[in-house]
Amino acid sequence: MPRAQPEQLPKRSDKRGFSLLEIPITLFVMIVGLLGLHTITVVVVQSVDVAERVTVATALARDKVEEIKATAFANILEENLPSEDYGEITGSEEYARAVTIQDGVPESNSKTVDVTVSWFNAVASSTRSISVTTIIAAD
Repeated sequence: MPRAQPEQLPKRSDKRGFSLLEIPITLFVMIVGLLGLHTITVVVVQSVDVAERVTVATALARDKVEEIKATAFANILEENLPSEDYGEITGSEEYARAVTIQDGVPESNSKTVDVTVSWFNAVASSTRSISVTTIIAAD
């Protein structure tokens, strides 16, 4: 009697599923990508915060310059425009504002007004500031 041949399994030509090596490699690539995305997100959030603070500081400086321009030329004196320390600017307590006036610069009938607004940058642990300068001439 002839011996029965064991049935041979059909060979598959199409692969289905993942091997045990492909799964950890895929996870590693995904984790590296997500960490990169996280880093970018942190940088973007910090940049938005800095931009917001610069915008507020610029607005505070320009408001003070406009207030000074509305003052009579003879009354534009540093003693009439005291510095405002942190907590003294209503609605913007995290900012400080100082005014410097140079009389007779660049002309004898003019004043150079410099308004500096400062704030503490917690990310860099330093104080940052912006300055707005204008020249006001006598009428």
